[in-house]
Amino acid sequence: MVYTKTLAPAYPSGSRARIRVVGRETYPAKTYSTSSQMLTVKYLPTSSYYCIKDDRTQQVIIPFSEDYTKINCDADGNYLDLWMNCFQPDRYYRLLFKIIKNGGAIQEIFDNDYSFKVTR
Repeated sequence: MVYTKTLAPAYPSGSRARIRVVGRETYPAKTYSTSSQMLTVKYLPTSSYYCIKDDRTQQVIIPFSEDYTKINCDADGNYLDLWMNCFQPDRYYRLLFKIIKNGGAIQEIFDNDYSFKVTR
């Protein structure tokens, strides 16, 4: 399962947004411990990508690409940087994630209604 930690509902045009992306198991193994397994953050595989769609027209603005839309990683976890001057103001956009596992044998696309608006 993939979700975002820092996705705001709106961003001003011309700004840069660093959106943190977190992965965790959908059904973690049952264990007996003092902390919840749901709080354990997993790093995404190196073959993880994002896509941006116009929420109204469903037109792909930024497609999945192995060269340009790879999700980055640092000491704090996975992230992606978006420059909001690339988008039309006063529109809603949707963020999708594509995770490739086992050398391409398993491809999952997550569309969990992560949307944001670019304002003037």
